[in-house]
Amino acid sequence: MKLKRVILVVITALVVSAMWLGTASSRQTGTGQEIYVAAAASMANALECLAKDFEDSCGIRVRLDLASSGLLRKKIEAGARMDAFISASARDMDLLESSGYVMAGTRQNLLRNTLVCVVEASSGLRIVEPADLLKDEVRRIAIGDPAHVPAGIYAKQALTHMGLWKRLRGKFVPCIDALAAVAQVKAGGVAVAIVYGSDVISSDAIEVAFDFPPTSHAEIVYPVCILADAPHIEAAGAFLDFLTSPHAAEVFIAQGFEPIRQEVK
Repeated sequence: MKLKRVILVVITALVVSAMWLGTASSRQTGTGQEIYVAAAASMANALECLAKDFEDSCGIRVRLDLASSGLLRKKIEAGARMDAFISASARDMDLLESSGYVMAGTRQNLLRNTLVCVVEASSGLRIVEPADLLKDEVRRIAIGDPAHVPAGIYAKQALTHMGLWKRLRGKFVPCIDALAAVAQVKAGGVAVAIVYGSDVISSDAIEVAFDFPPTSHAEIVYPVCILADAPHIEAAGAFLDFLTSPHAAEVFIAQGFEPIRQEVK
């Protein structure tokens, strides 16, 4: 009986060892490997689609951490192990880069977006220009929290440029990201929201009231990079290459983004 038990233990150990080696081998070749990507919440629909396409073609799973760029930057600075970062703000990428968190030579600008004011489609609320936000019927305005959400920072820049920020301050409802601001309008909690043009594509419940002039705020650019301490550098690089492919460009355009080609920093 003792001999049988010894043999069984040895066989079990060999099987486990073989499984571990097989897993390690698959990670080296891509199959079964996972990468972790911190990305702006406004990219959720497009990135979830492209992450699945990438996994289907390469066997590498992409785990997305979607939130405001400011919160993601803080998580990375606090030690969160991520392979890549896609920001809705050049400022957050600049801060990471200046602190040594960005792998040299990997940063590039991926997309552009626009800033718009939206209303609930069936509300009947007539707003055609920024000054209309001062109307009494516009009681609450959802924006990304300008303390850390790029969409909110762009909104503050635009409204300040137009001399409206201080006059509207009592109406603002700060949200954790642009998608949360959209959700506020859909739920009827606010009259309007200031969000990205891409946020309108995925919902028939909201419509654009007006566009903010591009000159009223900083250019809305989405930079991407591999992080300096990325656990899976090659796989992360493959994913970023995939995001600049013609197929990815089609997906981004369909979701309301403007792909940027050959614009490297």
